[in-house]
Amino acid sequence: MVSTAERGSKSILSENLLKLSIALDVSADYLLTGEINDGDANIVAQKILNAPAEIQNKIVQIIDIMLEE
Repeated sequence: MVSTAERGSKSILSENLLKLSIALDVSADYLLTGEINDGDANIVAQKILNAPAEIQNKIVQIIDIMLEE
């Protein structure tokens, strides 16, 4: 299903898009556009807040590295 949609050879049904977004824990908007909206950002923030402190520190380090120029 996903590979045919990625290749553009077949459209994805809205029901399957919804199932995929739930399985990946992202919005359907993100799957369609690749852009993060406030809802997606809130999901990520909540996951980080629920992570142990050690994991939170690692996430901050990764973000810092990714943002270096």
